[in-house]
Amino acid sequence: MRFSIDLQLDLLPYAYYNTLGFDPELVDYVDHIDDSFLDLLVGPLYDKRGRRPASLIAYFRMHYLYFTRPEITSFRQLCKQLRDPKNQAWRSFIGVPNPAKVPSHQSLSDFRTK
Repeated sequence: MRFSIDLQLDLLPYAYYNTLGFDPELVDYVDHIDDSFLDLLVGPLYDKRGRRPASLIAYFRMHYLYFTRPEITSFRQLCKQLRDPKNQAWRSFIGVPNPAKVPSHQSLSDFRTK
């Protein structure tokens, strides 16, 4: 008697694992959340004459990391962690691959108040 097991693995493209590591929460966020609405909601709150802020999506995703990671206790610590070379997956998630371009904790607080 011959058995045929028809298994199909539902794996994500390898590019996700290259950029986001093997963190299933980050991969699910990228797959299921469309955060492009932020430019329409929060964008008008910024003054057009001043310095242009970093990506609003980056700020929102930084807040997501802040509220979902128990090891992060402050915005200052989050920014420090994002500048650390070992957290390339988190920087790729927020869309800022260069550690020198990570937004400051003050701009993150400003985004939160807006």
